[in-house]
Amino acid sequence: MSRKEINIFTEDRRIITDDGDEIYVLFDLEENGDYYLILTDGEALFFVKEHNGKITEIDDEGEIDILVDLLFKFAKDNLVLDRDQKSDLLAKLIGDDSEKSI
Repeated sequence: MSRKEINIFTEDRRIITDDGDEIYVLFDLEENGDYYLILTDGEALFFVKEHNGKITEIDDEGEIDILVDLLFKFAKDNLVLDRDQKSDLLAKLIGDDSEKSI
């Protein structure tokens, strides 16, 4: 089964931080009134949540574990294209573990 190709480096997925850095939304979900996002700058992943209009980095290990599991499932079904529009961004960021069975 082929994976769906996704280009995340687009205007509609871009967030510009207060520092002027560009980060992109890999995916998001809402759970229990909190809005969770996995973001990337192409070099690293950032796990954050928005609550009451404020975005904060997630430091709860349980929440991170859940998001990492979701990320592996997402990587199994989707080919997230790197900036070159050819290579697999998630394979670069999380390694070949994205191919592991879940």
